[in-house]
Amino acid sequence: MSNAKKAFLAVSSGMLALGLILMACGFALSGFSLDVFTATVDPTRDRVVLGGVEVDDYDELPLLKQIAEIGQIGIGPEDDFDEYDMEGDADPTPPPAPEAPAAPEEPEAPAAPEVGQ
Repeated sequence: MSNAKKAFLAVSSGMLALGLILMACGFALSGFSLDVFTATVDPTRDRVVLGGVEVDDYDELPLLKQIAEIGQIGIGPEDDFDEYDMEGDADPTPPPAPEAPAAPEEPEAPAAPEVGQ
């Protein structure tokens, strides 16, 4: 293996190990909360949630500002866009469920023919 390939492998392995260690430390410091691995960017409602915490002014964070210009992005086990209505209010009242159609009436069975007449 050439020296360049060995150096590339060493640097990439080191960065991967460092990333995994930092991820594990963040997970442990959060109290082992899975919210650490979730993110929601919704510029239409001017809302960014990182790790379960809403970011007040995301314009100062350059990467988030660029992502917000792209559009809605949700990462995580559940996409929580549905718990906000178009004005950004939490827990909107859902519309009433439609009523089920009435079951059709069952036709009466035909009368049995009389036997012996």
